[in-house]
Amino acid sequence: FQYYTEEGNSKAIDSGMVNNYIQEITGQAFTAKDFRTWAGCLHFLLAFKNIDVSLQQTASKTAVNELLNYVSKKLGNTPTVCKKYYVHPGIIRLYEESKLQTYLKELDGIEENDDVSSLTNDEKVLMKLLKKMA
Repeated sequence: FQYYTEEGNSKAIDSGMVNNYIQEITGQAFTAKDFRTWAGCLHFLLAFKNIDVSLQQTASKTAVNELLNYVSKKLGNTPTVCKKYYVHPGIIRLYEESKLQTYLKELDGIEENDDVSSLTNDEKVLMKLLKKMA
């Protein structure tokens, strides 16, 4: 990454600088990967609303791959990388065990900008799901 100063000079930014900034503003030990993992999990859940993978469909390898393809396009990565690093394996397991429906019914798929720093309804569903798995 890079940015330009007011004087027009190019300044490089590396991942360490990004992670330091995130930790500084949050006061927590978060990194950019945490945000990508959060986004990967959220996109996986929202994929049920946005692509043609039925909740009633048997959780086959093909269906999981379709969901991961959706996530990979959203994150700009490969499905393999998304599965390995950015979608919580417990969420995939819940889908394979047909235990995800309860959570998916709560999703609204609408993210309105209300200028408030809080979780959207869909993010609250994801948080509830992750807490349940913990």
